[in-house]
Amino acid sequence: MAAVRTVLALLGTGAAVLMTGCSATNDAESAGPTPMASAPAKLWPNRPPATEEPGEPENERAVPVPGIPKVVSGDIRKVDPVAVIQAEMAAAPDARTGTDALDQETAAKAAACPEGAAGRSGCPIRRPEYYDLTGDGKAEAVLGVDMVDGFLALRCYTLNDGVLTRVLATVTKPMSVQVAGGDLIVQEPTPSEGYEQRTVYAWDPQARAMAIQSDDYRRATPPPGHGRRHGYGFDGGDADSSWKRSR
Repeated sequence: MAAVRTVLALLGTGAAVLMTGCSATNDAESAGPTPMASAPAKLWPNRPPATEEPGEPENERAVPVPGIPKVVSGDIRKVDPVAVIQAEMAAAPDARTGTDALDQETAAKAAACPEGAAGRSGCPIRRPEYYDLTGDGKAEAVLGVDMVDGFLALRCYTLNDGVLTRVLATVTKPMSVQVAGGDLIVQEPTPSEGYEQRTVYAWDPQARAMAIQSDDYRRATPPPGHGRRHGYGFDGGDADSSWKRSR
């Protein structure tokens, strides 16, 4: 029994050291009060939960372009961007809002563009740009339609088994449109003076479309000797590393 009492005493001493800790002089010190664990606090507990899933954003749907023949070669560069925009206009002739809508004057100009006229004077359809946005090693097409009010109808297309499919459609008023690492980056001014916004679109393999990955805001920093930056265009890279990107 004496041996048992000795072992218990030693165990008790060790537990006390563990509970209290040691100082530089080997004297026991208190580790302080242990914080109480608490469960997450639920805000507005009496409000009923949502019963429906949120609707799918319009720019996260893959939409085959009607009226465009199947591209047997698999080369999206073979597709005339004028034919693409005109086919979409024909499929949604009454669109007045949303990503398919073009103002009446722009729609009339786009309808009058002859084959192969993208990027030419008088045609609001921009010259297409080609980048791999899906990561499969093949190029996607980035198209833009300049509207008379200064907005840009920005659209991206890919080929699914030869079927031309729109994977992004949005309307923006950009200071710049860039591609970096497969991401499509749109930089815009904001209603708040002195601030800019950058929206990053990236390929979503589940939606099979380009989805918004981040919306970032910051103070505008114009180049030395200039005011706010003006103009916009497609650029092959993102040289501004001061943007903070969230994923």
